[in-house]
Amino acid sequence: IDFNVVPSQTVDGFTKGKFQRKPFIIGNVLEETVFFVYDIFYPIDAKHQLDLVLLAAFREKSLAVLREYNPQPSNTSEYRAILSVITTHWIFTCPTRNVIRSAARGGSNVWLYLFDHVWAFKHFWDVQGYCNGHVCHGEHLPFVFQTPRLINVS
Repeated sequence: IDFNVVPSQTVDGFTKGKFQRKPFIIGNVLEETVFFVYDIFYPIDAKHQLDLVLLAAFREKSLAVLREYNPQPSNTSEYRAILSVITTHWIFTCPTRNVIRSAARGGSNVWLYLFDHVWAFKHFWDVQGYCNGHVCHGEHLPFVFQTPRLINVS
């Protein structure tokens, strides 16, 4: 951030009350980081591998994160799904909620959405097959901005 055009991190600006008091809507999709986690990580097929990833990301707070999400070794043989939930909350859901709470405290009318509609386009995610049947990053944009109507898609 250059502190000239963009004076601060977005969430920090809202926390400090440095935002325009205008009504707005903000949100994210249900499984924001599925695309990134499955694209970056090979299968995480052992609990200790998940523990190492969380230790690298959360350092001294990694044990608290593990307690919060409590992935049981007997429930899965692949841990990218739980890592996707954790990283979606960490990178998207929690900051979005912090922004909306700060804006509400500041007197703004705000609305929060969670987009959880799986796309019906059968082959859209074929290159990234792990997004088939999931609500991946960016899937809400055609609905939020109503772009399908611009190209006569219904």
